[in-house]
Amino acid sequence: MSEPIRVDASQFSTLLRAAKDFDADLGRELRKSIRIVGKKAADESKAEVLKAPESAAHHRKIRTSRGLRRAIAAGIRLQIATPKAGEGGVRIKAGTSAVAALTGNASLARKYNAKKGWRHPVYGYDEWVEQKGRPFFGSVIAKHKPDVAQAVEEALARAADAVAERMGGAR
Repeated sequence: MSEPIRVDASQFSTLLRAAKDFDADLGRELRKSIRIVGKKAADESKAEVLKAPESAAHHRKIRTSRGLRRAIAAGIRLQIATPKAGEGGVRIKAGTSAVAALTGNASLARKYNAKKGWRHPVYGYDEWVEQKGRPFFGSVIAKHKPDVAQAVEEALARAADAVAERMGGAR
């Protein structure tokens, strides 16, 4: 849906794992401090998707529904990834299982994020309408990118300092 937030912390996964292995409490604290800032971006995306689209009154016969918007919001999650191989980091993803369960079409989450929207039949009528989406992902998350990046860098620095201090040396 959007470019993931990337922080120039080349040792993200290594330090996250090392902090956890060194001291479980330190690992939990590190993840918690990163999660607090990342959650703000995820929560704002959820709030944005729950707003009715500007074209909600696009057809007089259609009563607007929040079911799709709720399903999309339910799928927005924050991940702090520390893969064994590859790149770790902070990711905010929009899962599609709730959307697929509701509509049978997992791609509606992506279409709802697109300003141009999509066409669909009107239930109970022999006509098709255009429905505009409400971009809720990339632009909302991009506003938080500097804060998330700074929080990650500060949390990693605190963890590195704590590890160095407990080992009796300076970082």
